[in-house]
This record gives sequence, structure tokens and C-alpha cells, in this order.
Amino acid sequence: MTTNEELARRVLQEVRQDGRASYTGIAHRLGVPRQLVATIVEDAVREHRIRLTATVSPDLLGITRYSYLLIQSSGPSGPILGALNAMPETCFVSALAGTAGVDAEVRVGSDADHQRVLGEIRSIPGVSGISCNVYERIFVNIDSPLPDRAAASLRIDQVDHGIIAALERNGRATFRELGAAGGVSPASARNRLHRLLQNRAVKVVGLPVRDHQVGPPPLGLGIRIRGALTADLIDRVCTVAPEFLASSSGSYDLISTISAETPEGQLAKLDALRSIEQVVLVDAWSHLRITKELYGLSALVIG
Repeated sequence: MTTNEELARRVLQEVRQDGRASYTGIAHRLGVPRQLVATIVEDAVREHRIRLTATVSPDLLGITRYSYLLIQSSGPSGPILGALNAMPETCFVSALAGTAGVDAEVRVGSDADHQRVLGEIRSIPGVSGISCNVYERIFVNIDSPLPDRAAASLRIDQVDHGIIAALERNGRATFRELGAAGGVSPASARNRLHRLLQNRAVKVVGLPVRDHQVGPPPLGLGIRIRGALTADLIDRVCTVAPEFLASSSGSYDLISTISAETPEGQLAKLDALRSIEQVVLVDAWSHLRITKELYGLSALVIG
């Protein structure tokens, strides 16, 4: 029998994948009334457990360089977190339990910008070192569109900007509301949103508000492998349902994020990864307090 907690988890998993998913469709798949699905989502939004928002393809923003930083600190994490949060080039910032005290994901438009940002971070009082892992390819990111050339070639105008901004505020805004934000008719807003979604320029998600997340904090992973990085290896890593997975150059060959409802579930995923013959090391760190998680147009306009 499905418990109320399990049902809510399954509903919110569906909304995380598609923030504009039909409540009727979700209800049909889960075998429950539509109104129950709507209530679960609306309660989660009201209680600040999820944000229904739009995330934007990095290519649409002119972003060409992505890196994940593990930051060693010699003092309290608070001031470092504050400085990283204020930087427009960071889209993810967290306080960690592990060798590094803080981590950050950086997205910029050029190698020169990347070096400039690294220098600014090294200059933050309390930062004693940085381990930089540059993403070579992102395989999984359930909260944001993957880099895509179709999005890079898409031309957007002020009407699209207005629609995307409205979706960032409310991922389930009506077409009438989106049209008003863009200064066009509801029918035109519908067509423009369809174009953005079809070109994988925008993704509407139910992004968890981590401070209100139930269960253990998500784990960041640094994975080293033996031999070549193959499609078969990526498929095997993906059996643990990572929230994020990228190949990288730096301290690790793969960077990933996993989560589970219980510590036992997290341990089972770690054991599964460590059982893969080609995996020689899995380092893990807990995201104790995520202070920034923004992947939208307003937060990340680089180009």
C-alpha cells in the first residue's frame, strides 16, 4: 500500500522532471485523484519545499566553460558562502562536510573569465585552496537543460525574456499570464513557450528548496576510473539515478550528485558505484547547507 509520504514523494519527483506536467496525467499514472496531486504540489510550494521555476540552457546564455570547485577554508564558512553567493558567475554554492568546507559551480563565457573568477575566489578571506574540476561533458542534470547547440543557435527577443522571467517566478503560470509578461496574446505565448521547450532552451522544474528537504542531505561525489570513459561505464553509473553527472578534468574523472530518502539508500548507491570494476575511487561529501542554486536567465546572463 502506498503511504501518503511515498505518494507525495512520487508526485514531487514527477514535477521535478517537468514543472508543467499535467496534474491529470500524473494522477492517471499514479492511480489517484487529480485534486490530490494538485493539493500535494500546491502544499509543497506554499510550504517552500519546492520552487516551480524555469531553468535555462547554458548555451543560450553564452556559457562555454563550466567548473566545479572544492574550496578549502581556514575559518568559518559563512563569510566565504556570502562572497560566493554574491558572484554572478556561481550558480551553486554549498557548505560541506568533508575535507573541503565549501563548494561552488562556476559558469562563464570564456577561459579568460574562468581564470578571473578563480583569482577572485582565491582572494576571498578564509579561502586557503581550490581544487578545480572542469566539466568536459554533462551527461545528467535533472534540474537544468543540458548544453545543446540547438539552444545556442536559437534567437530570443524581449518577448521571450518576459516569458522566461515570468516562468522563473512561477513555472505553472498560465498562458494568459505569460502573454501579459511578454506583451503578446496567450496563443502567441503558448507558441513561444513550445519553441523554447522544443529547442531545449528552457526547462520548467520543481526545484527542491534544500533547507526544507526531508531526509539526508544530498551527496557530492568525485569518482576516479581505470581506463577509458565509455558509454557503458556512464550507463552503469546512471543506474544509481544521479541528479547530476559530468566528466571532468582535474582531481576526478567524474563529478556527480546523488540523493536518497534514507542514509541506507545513500549507502546502497555508494556501494553500487564502488562495485563497478572500472571505478577505483569514490570520494563523497555531504551538502550540509546549500545557499545558492540558480540556473535561470536573470541569474546567469553571461553573454
